[in-house]
Amino acid sequence: MREKVTPGELNTARHKKRYVKGKVRSGMWQTPLFSTRFSLNEVFFRIEGRRMRGSDLRWHVLLQSLRTITTRREQKFLLDTLLVRPGVTTLAFVNAHTMNLVRDDPALARAIASSTHLLRDGSGLYFLLALLRRPTGLNMNGTDLIPRILARHGGRRVALFGTSEPYLSRAARVIRRQTGIARENLLVADGFQPDAFYIEQVREFRPEIVVLGMGAPRQEQLSTVLAAAMPNRCLIISGGAILDFYAGRFPRAPGWMRAVGIEWMFRLACEPRRLFRRYVIGNPRFIGGAVRYAWLSAVRRLPSMGGLRGPMTEMPFVPADEGPQGVQIPIFRK
Repeated sequence: MREKVTPGELNTARHKKRYVKGKVRSGMWQTPLFSTRFSLNEVFFRIEGRRMRGSDLRWHVLLQSLRTITTRREQKFLLDTLLVRPGVTTLAFVNAHTMNLVRDDPALARAIASSTHLLRDGSGLYFLLALLRRPTGLNMNGTDLIPRILARHGGRRVALFGTSEPYLSRAARVIRRQTGIARENLLVADGFQPDAFYIEQVREFRPEIVVLGMGAPRQEQLSTVLAAAMPNRCLIISGGAILDFYAGRFPRAPGWMRAVGIEWMFRLACEPRRLFRRYVIGNPRFIGGAVRYAWLSAVRRLPSMGGLRGPMTEMPFVPADEGPQGVQIPIFRK
């Protein structure tokens, strides 16, 4: 008689190569922090009769969590409504490097997929979504989007966690000059402290916006921790190297390179030693993974786990018991 595998045993070496049978029910994979019968660890799955590797499942979950912003109007609406929802809102960006990391890191996949808003960053995801024949949307990279968010909310309390001195102080000065944030409304700390330090800081300062400039996977994991500990309404943004860009530590690529999706070449030329593995090795790996996932989607017809989040709409209004009365917040068609 075949031995029954319980969810708690999925992570053990004994059941590493076994199949997990079951159906994906609607809502099972919803964020934040979807609760499922299955771990996202590196095991083989059989979902609705279809065999699937753990690394492919993690890509599948992230793509189902991705929001596509297709027009400038939707982009403006998103920026205007990021801070009207009650509780904590988390904003993250997914690019080719992130997709490579989640193939080997189940915890990172879970942290990213739990974000309130997960946006496409860069030409790698454009390539993947085009292969899947899905709407590619606008390139919502954090380096361009975060300055716009801070400019729109210059009167709020902001915390900057990331990078190191003297770049952190330089970034803080530039942000104060560009957004008009008062010195007493800006909290800064480097990106090499334990979780407990940041939790204590946000509980005391009670920021309304937290920008994490630590890079993956550290910033996404800390975002999940802070979201659970935050005592007030707050927007937490995983911003990658945004503080280094503010400080002028790394130059931005020319506008024409960003427009055609080859900013990564400029960054590689500026930092070849640090970014060699990320781009020279990582890009071919991502392309291979994208082709494999597109083949799985076309041939095996992977099941939907809640649906790729689509364009934003402006209706309906938030009920009085769910949010600020009379304030419109984004909902997403599935």
